[in-house]
Amino acid sequence: MSTLNLKGLPMGSKLSQWTKLSPWSVVSFTFNNFRLLLTNAYAILPFVYTGWNQGFDSPWMIAATSAILLLILVASIVKWLKFRYRLQDQQLDILSGLLFTKADKIPFNKIQNVRMQQPFYFRPVGLYSLVVETAGSKHDEASLAAIPYRHAIRLKKQLLAASQQAHTSLNSDAAQNIASSEHTISTANTAQGLASSTLVSKSFTDLIKFGFYQNNFLWFAIIAGPIFSQLPWEDILEIQAVNDGLDWYLAITQGNIGLQAIVVILAILLSYMLFSMISIVSAILKYFPYKLSLQQDTLHRTGGVLAKQHDAMRLKRIQVVRFSQPIFGRIFKLWTIDFKQVKGHEVEKRGQHMLVPSMSSHDIANLLPQLEQLSIQAHALPPQRQGIHPLWFWRRLSWLILAATIISAASVQWLGIPELAPIIMLVVGIMIAVNYLTYRQWGFHKSDNDLWIHKGTFARAWHCLPLSKVQHVNLMQTPSQRKRGLATLYIGLASGTLELPYIELSQARAIAEHALSLVTSDNRNWI
Repeated sequence: MSTLNLKGLPMGSKLSQWTKLSPWSVVSFTFNNFRLLLTNAYAILPFVYTGWNQGFDSPWMIAATSAILLLILVASIVKWLKFRYRLQDQQLDILSGLLFTKADKIPFNKIQNVRMQQPFYFRPVGLYSLVVETAGSKHDEASLAAIPYRHAIRLKKQLLAASQQAHTSLNSDAAQNIASSEHTISTANTAQGLASSTLVSKSFTDLIKFGFYQNNFLWFAIIAGPIFSQLPWEDILEIQAVNDGLDWYLAITQGNIGLQAIVVILAILLSYMLFSMISIVSAILKYFPYKLSLQQDTLHRTGGVLAKQHDAMRLKRIQVVRFSQPIFGRIFKLWTIDFKQVKGHEVEKRGQHMLVPSMSSHDIANLLPQLEQLSIQAHALPPQRQGIHPLWFWRRLSWLILAATIISAASVQWLGIPELAPIIMLVVGIMIAVNYLTYRQWGFHKSDNDLWIHKGTFARAWHCLPLSKVQHVNLMQTPSQRKRGLATLYIGLASGTLELPYIELSQARAIAEHALSLVTSDNRNWI
């Protein structure tokens, strides 16, 4: 059985010595360098432009491409040769660098998550990458590539246990929790690790539903619009298949506006279905078979077909729980849960965090009571909400009408283009409708020490934040708000700031004072 020494490491552990990575890490470094090159696409634009003009089979292009590939491989090999890590003195030490040696020291009490992932190129050899994340960082603080499974499990458990012990020592001079930490470390050498209870598991069908309702078709349409406008439509219309399609469309609709609208709607739905296929495949490859489990005070999520992932997040570090429901999610009555932690590098990319897909209201009511160490006290979604003041909408309406009037007058009187007026009015009408729907979605619900904020437009989302996690509050009043006794409340947490606009000043003050009273009387570590 391993025991903890005063530095938080198991006695006799070789991890206190400098350790090299496996040579297989060269593969990971190479892929990362390729991704970095593609991310900075401007760096390869000269090669693409030259190849386009002179032909990609030009000797110069072949030589330049070969040189880049060789340089990437050499850089990856050198990085592997110079990479070292160890656990010592309450921190994770890492030495790396190509031309210059870089020394990273990550204190255990700053470690927020330690997650395992298995890219597709490591699956045949059974290796994993261990990613260490810290609070306030937008990037991975450390990534240890090509580690065997048992060693990765052991190192992950040791880092998490050392991190927990470091946080405990910050809040108390006594070492009451060392015994529990010893037990954690003693079981870390087994492949199974700590006993866990499965909270949520999602089937293949659940992930298909998730991929269908949780996609970015709207943003794709916004981006694709300008691209389609630049296409050579005159040449496209000369294609025989396109002409046949237009003839079929005219024969079906026969100039009937209603039929034309139906055909357009069907075309949009078909496009959505095709785009959803990409999202569905992505969801299956990333999450299947999805499993969310709880080990002591830590959430663990496993899954992934190509890249096998094992992510962990401590319940006490969760700042906000977000329940989102896109348009088609409302049809299926399904929600997506995001556990949002300290702002910086999160488990999920593009604004997402450790998520739970395809959850019904009944599933949510079963899940929340099992998360006893979660700071929020709610056990279900609120049955109702209190809306914001209509002044929020009327102010935006007045500005839209004023802008539309000025632009319409300018287009008719000064530009001499009266045809723009109806187009402008149509756009303004759409913006008014969108603002009204947004106004209708704004709302809040206060329950004990939890504050629920509801917002959205076509989709909707609940943000549940424990008032005990509040870092700062700010009350803002415009002149019109002051006249009507209204205010906008800004609530700052470690994960970011949430806004609650145009509510009664008395309510805003009550929420702010309640939050500050909880924080004042709570001496626990806020992270």
